[in-house]
Amino acid sequence: MKSIELRSFLSEAGADNSLDKAYADGKVEIVQSSPARTRTGTSEHAEYFVNEDKVILRGGGPLLVDSVKGNTRGVELTYFTGDDRLLVNGAPEKPATSRLRKK
Repeated sequence: MKSIELRSFLSEAGADNSLDKAYADGKVEIVQSSPARTRTGTSEHAEYFVNEDKVILRGGGPLLVDSVKGNTRGVELTYFTGDDRLLVNGAPEKPATSRLRKK
């Protein structure tokens, strides 16, 4: 995750002091890569919740580019890394758009 400002929060006291959540603001870029694909999410604000395997992208025309499946843009994108699920919210003046790649 890259951004102008990044705030991270550790798990509650008594836990293993691992990352619980993170908030990023300003030119956010999140990259998830594996041998089979690369996903890149961009926005002006992002929230990452470790326990839920969830990333929320907002502001600045959020965009998720998947090297295998295509790209999606919306007002708010919520991506669940654990089960490869993407929720897309649009607005009447800014409908969500997707460009899917054929197999």
